[in-house]
Amino acid sequence: MVLAGSRRYCRFIDKNFALVWVSLVRNINHLNLDRKIVQETLEHSLVLKNLVARKSEEITGSAEKEALTALYADLDSLHRQLEDFLTDIALVSSKEFQVRKRWFARSIKHIKKNIYFVAKVLKEYEINTTLSPEQMSRREFLKKIGRGTKKSLLTLLIGSSGMTAGIYKSLLDLAKDLPLKKRNGLAVLISYNTTKWWDTLLKPVGKLFIPAYVARIEIAFGQKANIVRRGATSENLYEVIKDSNIQNVVIYGHGSWYSWLATDKNVLSFDLMGIGGSRGLARIRKSGLLLRHTCGEGRKLSKDKIIDLDPQDWIKLQDKAKEVNYYVHPKLDLRLEKDNFFDKDKPPHFISLVLSDVEPIKVSDLGIKGSYSEVYLKLFEEPKDVPKQGDKSLKKVDAALARNYPALRSFYQLLDMIKMVLEKEAYIDVETIPLFGVPIFKREKIKGWDRIASPWDFMIDVFGSNDRSSDQLYGPEEKKS
Repeated sequence: MVLAGSRRYCRFIDKNFALVWVSLVRNINHLNLDRKIVQETLEHSLVLKNLVARKSEEITGSAEKEALTALYADLDSLHRQLEDFLTDIALVSSKEFQVRKRWFARSIKHIKKNIYFVAKVLKEYEINTTLSPEQMSRREFLKKIGRGTKKSLLTLLIGSSGMTAGIYKSLLDLAKDLPLKKRNGLAVLISYNTTKWWDTLLKPVGKLFIPAYVARIEIAFGQKANIVRRGATSENLYEVIKDSNIQNVVIYGHGSWYSWLATDKNVLSFDLMGIGGSRGLARIRKSGLLLRHTCGEGRKLSKDKIIDLDPQDWIKLQDKAKEVNYYVHPKLDLRLEKDNFFDKDKPPHFISLVLSDVEPIKVSDLGIKGSYSEVYLKLFEEPKDVPKQGDKSLKKVDAALARNYPALRSFYQLLDMIKMVLEKEAYIDVETIPLFGVPIFKREKIKGWDRIASPWDFMIDVFGSNDRSSDQLYGPEEKKS
C-alpha cells in the first residue's frame, strides 16, 4: 500500500489538489482489472495535471516554474501509464498486472516526493512576495551562492523525479571540465529498444534527458565519457569490451539480472562468456566497473556440484606435477590447472591435465603415425573420468614416456591422486543463469539493481541501489553534513 502523504503540502499548489490526490492514491491501492476504476483514476491524474499547469501560469519565478514543470512531467507520465493500462486491460495477465501495479506504486512515491519539494519552493515564493526590497536583495544573493554546486544539484535530483531545465544546466556545468582518460576509459551504451514507459525520454520531447544522463554518469566517475552510443547494439557492446582502452562500461535500457536488451536484440550473460559462439570475448578481463542501468529481476539459484578441494591437496597435486616435469623436460611439458566453468573465483568444477611437446619430436621415435602438439589433454570432473593404466586414451602418453620410467610412474601416481581428490564433492548455491557481465568484470565491480528500476533511479544512484560510496557527486562536502 502507498500512502498519500501530508495534505498540508498540497495546499501550496491548489486548495482542491489534496482531495483529488488522496482519491487517486486510494484508487491505485485498490486497483484491479475493472475498467471503471482505471478510468476514474485516469481522470484524477488529468485533473491534477491541470491544477499544476494552472498554478505554473500564476507565478513568475523561474525556480518555481521548474519545480512545477517536474511535477507536471511526473503526473503526465503516470497519466500515460494509466492510458496504456486501460488500452491493454483485456490482454493483461495477472502476473503482468502485478508488475504494472508496482510501477504505479513507484510513480506515486516519486510524485509524493516532488509534491513535498514543490511545496518548499512555493512556500519560499510566498515568503519572498512579502519581503521588503532590502530583504529581497539579501535573499537573492544567498540563493545565488548555492547555484551550480554539488549540494544544490543533489537537492534538485533527490527532490525531483523528472528532468527540469535547472537540473539539466547544473549537470552539464559540473561535467564540462572533467578530464578525458585515454587508458581507463568510459563507454555509455544507450539502447533504444525500451518499453513504452521509457520511450518518452528518448523521443524529441525528451531531448534534455540523454545529455543530462551522460553528464550525470561523467560526474559520478569524475571523467568524460570516451564513447557514447545512442541506439546501441549488441555489436557496440562487444566492441567496447574488446577495446583495451575502455575499462568502464554503462548499459542503459531494458534488462534483467542476466540480460540487456540492446537496440538490435537481447544479449544474455552467456553471450559474454563465449558460450554459443566465439566472439573473442572469453579471455578478456576488465579492471573497471560495469553499471547495469536496467531492471534486475530474474535471479534464480540452484544446487551446483563442485570439487571440495582442500588447499593442501592442491599443493600436493602441484608438487607431483612438478615431479613429472622434472623427468620429462626439456622435450615435454605438463600443465595442471583447476577452474570453474563460469566464475574462476568460485570452487572448481574440474581439474585439467595437459601434456604437450616443447621441442619437435620425431614421429619414428614414438612409433605413432602423424604429428601432434599435445600428447594428452583431459578435463576431470568426476572420479570415473580418470583413466586407468592401459586405457586407450593413454596410448600416446605410454608411447611418449616409454623410455622414461620415472616420468611414467610419476604421471600415473598423479592420476591416482587426482582421482582421490575428485571423490570429495560438494554442492553450493549458484545462479541458474549468471549475473550479466561475469566473468569479464569482477562480480563485485558489477553494479545495478535486483528489482524493477526506472531511469530516475539511475540519475540519483548511478552505481546501483543505494551505493553512493564511489559516486563523486556525493563528495566530501556532502559527507561532512
